[in-house]
Amino acid sequence: CINIAIEYIAQVDEHGDNKYVVLFVAPFKTLINQYQKRLLDKNISLSKISNYIYVSDESADINVVSKLPIHILTINALIGSGGDDAFIQAKLKRDYLKLIINHCFKERKKVVFIFDEVHESIHLFKEKYIFNLWKWRYVLHKSFILSASYTEASKVVIRYLAEITQDKIQILES
Repeated sequence: CINIAIEYIAQVDEHGDNKYVVLFVAPFKTLINQYQKRLLDKNISLSKISNYIYVSDESADINVVSKLPIHILTINALIGSGGDDAFIQAKLKRDYLKLIINHCFKERKKVVFIFDEVHESIHLFKEKYIFNLWKWRYVLHKSFILSASYTEASKVVIRYLAEITQDKIQILES
């Protein structure tokens, strides 16, 4: 999936700007840091990566980081859940996601989701959060779903993701 992301961000328009924005979406914060390390190991500059963990840092300028070509975030973040401890997602984080969507729409960039370990996060896809995925429908190009096991419950989540890309979804199994 790192190579898939690299292929997408390597595509540039006539002005040298990225055509695509890639979002790695993982169920755990520990995976976010692992993805960042793997991207750095593949010589992707840290200046091209937005690690969602640091978005809540007061010094983070979400207007700048929302325009980067690679974002690494949790599934809770993407669907707008505040997690187990909060009633609602922090405003700064909601604004960050809106800025990504608006930037992509305005600049005609397409978004590629790469979901990892989707089987670990099925319980997060609650009805009250699913509508947040629809915010991406005008900019979302494709979704890649990576999972160790595809169960009946995971097929429901995959169907949701397929709907917002007009069924442009690829399941990678090994």
